[in-house]
Amino acid sequence: MYISEVNWSIIKIYVGSINRKTQSRVAFAALFFCTKFEVSFMSIVVKDLLKLELFQNIIKLVSDGSGMESPVNWPYIKQTAEIRPWLNGGEIVFVTGNSNDKTDKEQIALLMEGIECKVAAFVFLCGDEYINKLSDKVIDFANSVKIPVFTMPYDVKLIDVVKEIANAIMESGSRERMIMNFMTDLLHGNFKNDDHIRKQGYECGINIDQNCMAMSIETNFDYEGESYSQIMSYRGTMDYMLKRIEQIGRRYGIQTATSFNVERSVCLFVMENTDSLEMLCQEIDEFLDYYFKYNELTLFVGYGDIHKGVKGCLRSIGESRKTVQFAKKAEAQNISYHYNEMGLLCLLVSSNSKDELMAYCNNVIGSLIKSDRENNTEYILTVKTYLENNNNLVSAANQLFIHRNTLINRLKHIEELTGKSLKEAETKLEYLCVFKLLEFFVDV
Repeated sequence: MYISEVNWSIIKIYVGSINRKTQSRVAFAALFFCTKFEVSFMSIVVKDLLKLELFQNIIKLVSDGSGMESPVNWPYIKQTAEIRPWLNGGEIVFVTGNSNDKTDKEQIALLMEGIECKVAAFVFLCGDEYINKLSDKVIDFANSVKIPVFTMPYDVKLIDVVKEIANAIMESGSRERMIMNFMTDLLHGNFKNDDHIRKQGYECGINIDQNCMAMSIETNFDYEGESYSQIMSYRGTMDYMLKRIEQIGRRYGIQTATSFNVERSVCLFVMENTDSLEMLCQEIDEFLDYYFKYNELTLFVGYGDIHKGVKGCLRSIGESRKTVQFAKKAEAQNISYHYNEMGLLCLLVSSNSKDELMAYCNNVIGSLIKSDRENNTEYILTVKTYLENNNNLVSAANQLFIHRNTLINRLKHIEELTGKSLKEAETKLEYLCVFKLLEFFVDV
């Protein structure tokens, strides 16, 4: 449902002649009216606000422009000393100055609180009554922590500002709702045939006949036993994460669609060519590493391979989910895992637990591990180096810093100990699979 101009006009009639505090309360009432009737709002980013008339003519950016890619989910008018209990992340906070926000120290403390709450931006209302202007000290701090800060005249009606931002969010939300419906139908198979879901994608600007790659994200968050505020905070965190991933994709000219539910999040990347795909994945991994570095949540991230068409798209989604399952068993030692880099491991981890896989590895090379531990023989390193050098004695010996004859004798002892010939293709494959598994589960 959309709020018409008539709705806003009615609200404005009531706020035209009342004071600032009452205007703020009516603005909150307007927001409550919107949510009461199940209006669905999606986010835009801070730099999108610069296109709005109020931000072009009245509201001015005073920080250096860092953090302008942060999603804006909704405007929030600060009325209390503390904002933390009232935010879910992604808000643009309007500071009226009537709640102990007048000094540099108080304003910097507010910015720090906003960072902790993942606030998108701040707008300080400046005038003679409360905050005269922001000092260079406050602006420099905002620049250092990369959070956008704006100022606007105190006498501008907040209801007009809220209206313009809300309308922009709702207009952006129209396309995002279409994408959400498309992703829901695609992931749950709610379509009659391939042509049906293909056309649905076209309507929201996604051509899945191009190259498609899926990315699945799961966490260790457990809904059971968590409080409402913790669940809402988690949902806000995940929503912010997906919005930033969408922005990264957009910057590389890649169509990006995301879906979030209790079990997992799925991102679908659609592109005409794959030239920038590696850089896209690298930047997403860097963002996730930075964003969750000090977070209690553990992420499990898996990328599918590149395919085309509806069936190919679904195949990539399935591959990304398998890769996530491997990430869980590997206890997320890496930021992410790619299906096309795992090879035979994808088949091994699809049905086996970590304990079973470690038991398998021990069965194959357990005697070598025991010899290395008890006799310092370096048999594991020798086999690994020999196979990685394609059974080339000279190259392997040079890499191990031993004589060729020493390597020959060592390989002979290894074969006697294991009863397996390193010249047989089946033995080499078995060893290489074990070493690949150990690379993910332990340091080898």
